[in-house]
Amino acid sequence: MQQREEQEVVVTGAGCVSCLGIGEHTLLSALREQRSGLHRIEMSPPVATKTKMGGQIDRAPFTTALRAARIRYDDITMDASALAAEEALQQAGMLQHHEAPRDIAMLVGAGGSNVERYFAANETFFTKGARWVRPTTVPRCMNNAVSAQLAMRFGFTGPNFVVAAACASSTVVLGYAFRMIRAGYWKQALCVGTDTIFSPFTLAAWDNLGVMSRSEDVLHACRPFDRDRDGCVIGEGAAALFLESIESAASRRATPRVQICGFGESSDATHITTPHARGQTKAMRAALQDANIDAHQLGWMHAHGTGTIANDKVEALSIKDVLGPAAAQVPISSLKPYYGHMIGGSGTMDLLATILSLEEGLIPASLNLKKPDEEAMGLYFAPATRIAMQQPYVMKNSFGFGGSNAVLVVKKV
Repeated sequence: MQQREEQEVVVTGAGCVSCLGIGEHTLLSALREQRSGLHRIEMSPPVATKTKMGGQIDRAPFTTALRAARIRYDDITMDASALAAEEALQQAGMLQHHEAPRDIAMLVGAGGSNVERYFAANETFFTKGARWVRPTTVPRCMNNAVSAQLAMRFGFTGPNFVVAAACASSTVVLGYAFRMIRAGYWKQALCVGTDTIFSPFTLAAWDNLGVMSRSEDVLHACRPFDRDRDGCVIGEGAAALFLESIESAASRRATPRVQICGFGESSDATHITTPHARGQTKAMRAALQDANIDAHQLGWMHAHGTGTIANDKVEALSIKDVLGPAAAQVPISSLKPYYGHMIGGSGTMDLLATILSLEEGLIPASLNLKKPDEEAMGLYFAPATRIAMQQPYVMKNSFGFGGSNAVLVVKKV
């Protein structure tokens, strides 16, 4: 049997939809201006929650963009995914509607499913009765609805599936696509991360979980690694990245934006919501080993940094353990104060922000970090003044409920 040669894997297209707006230029502007897109949660009908701040998508321009793309509004997770995917495919030179099917993998990371549709179906059931529940509820709310709809929309006949690994979901998807392409099983893959909790039932459940910030300070509610942090601020939306082998990109004269070099994953196997340093360090070390580099070669550590008491404490200890003597030299920041914690969408959104930072050669500031927590002391957090990246490699962390850990190492091209 002929052995496949390992392929270099690059990203050639990207797109996003978030509380910052539609398109990657909205994210780039926010990073340059150190501007947060978080704001007061607006629900109709209103939901009485202790959590006041969130990263909701502005529905008016979003609806206009859907009409322009000829997408009928269905659910924020589905529709944001479609818009982000179109931007990524357009940028990669792969947006070809109404043409022959293409052998491309379609992978989606999502912590949940289409929560707006699911809530509407349950509301109908409890107010009108079983006979009024639409038969389309199953195909619209099943876990793989987004990947299936996108595969049909773009004519992708490769594997299509959804990974549900909580906040690590779309980083796992990127890692799996990276491995598939590197091993030669597929040449191209579209990876999408998407999520929302902003339906009445889901928002109430998250609010009662007690991990979300109660602050009413719009600008400072999300404070990763700060001793005064009081929880995460949830965002919604989607980000999409088109991955392919370097040979595939060269054959199409597509421009690589970043190279994916390594992937590591693990499970804490300890607690459903409380993270453990053992699992996190295992995933980080595996990613470094896969990329064949050591910690001193990292130019930036893009931390998961949710702003919760438990996550930041454990992640800080894990980073110290992995970086060792390099802990005082490698800049660290979390970008969730810009666009919120997008749960299943975090991995792809974080990687897009990493790509933009690598292209500019500048490390985004750690917003709202005034007094690092005790466990974070000794780490080098990116200052308010953006600094130049001294090394070409970046490590990007994603750690989720259920003990799911996924870490990527990427390189400037």
